[in-house]
Amino acid sequence: MNKNPHRSLHTWASHHVQIRRSTLWVLLLAIWFVSTSVHRLVAQTPTIANQPQSLNVAPGMKAIFSVQASGSALRYQWQFNSNNIVRGTNFTLAITNVAPADAGDYQVVITNISGSVTSAPASLLLGPILAWGATNIGPNTPAQLLLPLGLTNAIAVAAGDNHGLGLRPDGIIATWGIGNSALANVPAGLSNVIAVSARRNNSGALREDGAVVVWGNNSYQQTNVPPTLNNAASVSVGGDFCAALRNDGTVLAWGNNLNSQVSGASNLSDVVTIACGGSHGLALLGSGQVAAWGRNTEKQCVVPIGVANVASIAAGDQHSLALRDDGTVVAWGNNASGQTNVPAGLTNVVAIAAGVSHSLALTGDGRIVGWGLNSNGQGTAPIGATNVFSLAGGSIFSLALEGNGGPTPTAHLVKHSILQGDTLNLAAMAVGAPPLNYQWRFNGLDIAGATNGAFSLADVQPDNTGSYSVVVSNGFGSTTNPVASVTVRQRLSVAV
Repeated sequence: MNKNPHRSLHTWASHHVQIRRSTLWVLLLAIWFVSTSVHRLVAQTPTIANQPQSLNVAPGMKAIFSVQASGSALRYQWQFNSNNIVRGTNFTLAITNVAPADAGDYQVVITNISGSVTSAPASLLLGPILAWGATNIGPNTPAQLLLPLGLTNAIAVAAGDNHGLGLRPDGIIATWGIGNSALANVPAGLSNVIAVSARRNNSGALREDGAVVVWGNNSYQQTNVPPTLNNAASVSVGGDFCAALRNDGTVLAWGNNLNSQVSGASNLSDVVTIACGGSHGLALLGSGQVAAWGRNTEKQCVVPIGVANVASIAAGDQHSLALRDDGTVVAWGNNASGQTNVPAGLTNVVAIAAGVSHSLALTGDGRIVGWGLNSNGQGTAPIGATNVFSLAGGSIFSLALEGNGGPTPTAHLVKHSILQGDTLNLAAMAVGAPPLNYQWRFNGLDIAGATNGAFSLADVQPDNTGSYSVVVSNGFGSTTNPVASVTVRQRLSVAV
């Protein structure tokens, strides 16, 4: 007989509680097991819908890889040459200020509770073309900035409204961007190309034999190159017309003639180079002056008084640019977006380009300066550019081409006429990897002390008439740039 009933009752209660606790733990464990099993069954194994794409970018630019995958609770781990990248744990991988060491293969491992999948490798290639603008980059790179993988050795570029052209050393053209099939597909068999041009929805090429080929929009027969044109020295594609500079210094135009885009070029002579805008054209004459023709609703053909000694020209859709041989820029025409507001103090310019509604300039120290429409960042040039020697402007994007660092001339020889007693100012019009060394020459002989990028000669006299050139050199080599042929005009004496 139990002498302590209270103790027996306590023992029974304690035992019962232990049993209930054990049962509860078993129940919780069963629930966890079931829920985990169900989750494993419900969770979709990661599946890649869009693989990362290989990229071709220039050093100093930004590269963005992205992947699109389906599945729940996905985790990402990007790898470079099969090694995990610290902080590479998102569906996109951005590499800023790309360096040569970043070139290689990238892939991403995607996991969740049900399994994992590894993407196909995507390569990061380094090339000489810088493309910027068309903002809102990533996760998908805009087509205007998605350079062809086979264009890592381009020697020339051109930009239409939303497409680009790149010329390879073997004379083959590659295209990219947005446009119809007639624009994107380079004509079959096109080879031996030495220059390219683009505007709006058209592309053009100059072949080594002087033949011209144009493709794209043919609303105004601008792709129908005149059969008589077989001795072209350069070609420029406009918005609704095209023009070619012939070896004899004359110009032949074709396409829309509503605003005399075609007929207005027929009387030009002694032309050094040409540039076509939307519906107007510019010609740089051997005298260093600029001639303009075509549509003039925005005064894009009204060359400002006093514009002379021009070394290079560029035409936007409705505005015009001229680079003088002293390194300054003059702009005129449509200014709705500030495209003709040349930045104050802009000097030492060696190359220019005009987009639809923005303008670009390259300075001798390698800076790219943009002004005008910048709604898509097309006027905000990358600061990491090096050894740039050529520019091109589209509608919402811009291009620059980098060289190998060797000195490269960027403008044409100018026939410079100056009045006796005035000051002659010349710029070297060459770019290259710094430091650059300069030696100016007069009629082939060194000018003592003339070792800067700019050359100035005060109080010029008739015996200063002659040829002025500059030898530009650096660690990559040297080049002689024939800058100007100068004629000093005597002042007329007035009898008293």
